[in-house]
Order: sequence, then C-alpha cells, then structure tokens
Amino acid sequence: MDEYVLNATSKTPYIVLKEGSLLFEGKSIPEDPTLIYKPVLQWVKDYIKTTPPPTTIDFKIEYCDTGSTKSIFEILKLLSNYVVTHHGGNMVFNWHFEKGDGEILELGEFLQSKLKIIFNFVEY
Repeated sequence: MDEYVLNATSKTPYIVLKEGSLLFEGKSIPEDPTLIYKPVLQWVKDYIKTTPPPTTIDFKIEYCDTGSTKSIFEILKLLSNYVVTHHGGNMVFNWHFEKGDGEILELGEFLQSKLKIIFNFVEY
C-alpha cells in the first residue's frame, strides 16, 4: 500500500500511515474534520481489507476537539472490529500523553472504554 502523509499545521495533526505503522501526532482542531479524516478513514479501510503485517498505532495527540474525536473514534472502531474478527489482528495501540495532561489521558481512557481494544498508555 502507498504511504499516506499529512503534514501538520497549527490546527491539524501530523499523520503518517504506512504498512506496519500508523501515527497521529499534534493538535487536531480543524474547521472541518471530515476533510482531514475522510482520506485517513479510507486508507484504513483499504489497509484492513488485506491481512496487514503486525501494526503499531500511535496516538500522540496534544489537543483534540469534539469533531476530531468523533473522526478518531471512527478510525479506531474500524481497527477494533478488525482486531476482534481476526483474534488480535497483530495490532498494538499506544496512547501517548504528556506528564500531567489528565485531559488527553482521560480521552484515551474514554475511547478505550467504548472499543474492544486495549491501549498501552505511555507517559512522556
């Protein structure tokens, strides 16, 4: 599969999607989250149609608005369904948060509670 890269701006995260690794990093407060996350969602759908190699998914989000949270949830839901139907699916989910940033930690805990995946919570 082709690599997908979205360079960060002051309102959008740095996103790199490639075989074996999915990375979301930075702030996500775009005016229209659909424009940012629709191609990401499509890439993930295409990725899980085949049997992907062991994959690490890293979220290093600094701040995320409600619209972005909904989009991220949809992406995680696709991956979660894949993991459930493929008995683990060789995917590791890492939720990174800055020391003392209770809001981002809580967001990760909330998303995890709504899905059938387990995050490795990584404090930095």
